[in-house]
Amino acid sequence: YAMESPEVWFEDFGTASLSAGEASVTIDPQFAQTVNLTEDYRVFVTPLDDCNGLYVTDKTETSFKVGELNGGMSSVGFDYRIIAKRAGYEDARLEPAGVGAQGED
Repeated sequence: YAMESPEVWFEDFGTASLSAGEASVTIDPQFAQTVNLTEDYRVFVTPLDDCNGLYVTDKTETSFKVGELNGGMSSVGFDYRIIAKRAGYEDARLEPAGVGAQGED
């Protein structure tokens, strides 16, 4: 099973916690081997308890940071979803109609 997208994205998920309003999350090395983290990738975060809200910053090839909005200092947990383009398929987008279509020769 895989997500459907007009581009070739891979995704990973995890859970982490803020400490005094900030966290550094290490990207799973096995996931990192399958994607291109030198290009822009996306990180989505969902707090697991009440807080001022979260933001993502300092995205690198090995990690990203999460902070609490408005200078918050909580230690709330959060779930994250990271998506990045599959290595070697960075420019692929929507095959022309008919290519690989079922019933096509």
